[in-house]
Amino acid sequence: MEISGIASCLREDVRSDLGYARDCPFGCVDAGLYSVIYFQPGQAMRPHRHLDSDEYFTALRGNAEMYVNGRMVPLPEGQTFLRRRGVLHAIRNPGSEVLVVQSFQSPIPAEKMTRWESVPDWGEEPAGGCPRCWCGQIEGGRCDNCNARTCRSRRAV
Repeated sequence: MEISGIASCLREDVRSDLGYARDCPFGCVDAGLYSVIYFQPGQAMRPHRHLDSDEYFTALRGNAEMYVNGRMVPLPEGQTFLRRRGVLHAIRNPGSEVLVVQSFQSPIPAEKMTRWESVPDWGEEPAGGCPRCWCGQIEGGRCDNCNARTCRSRRAV
């Protein structure tokens, strides 16, 4: 599928009513990780920072709202934002339709170099969601997005 000249692999089968879903259609490519992230209306990811990687976000479908080092930054459909390593960031869907965001991180982020944080006025962990990334995508007791075993979910996905 082509959206605004950007080749992407949007999949309807990876989305869930419980939370946002991450699809890695190409997995790790050389020194980077390509993902497509789906957010249901009103959903957000927990603020965090990657100390070891930079990341490009492109809104493929819908308009995203980003938290970037204490500021609210709009990410309109078709636009790209470069997040440098160490920058506190998060994305949420303020709209009424599914938000689709393409992400490319380089180099591939290491789990031990990711810091999950809380930010006033961004929101709190949703009931039953992953306490780290807030996604709700749980499979086999693990979070499908951040791979944490500490997730609590209303039901497995």
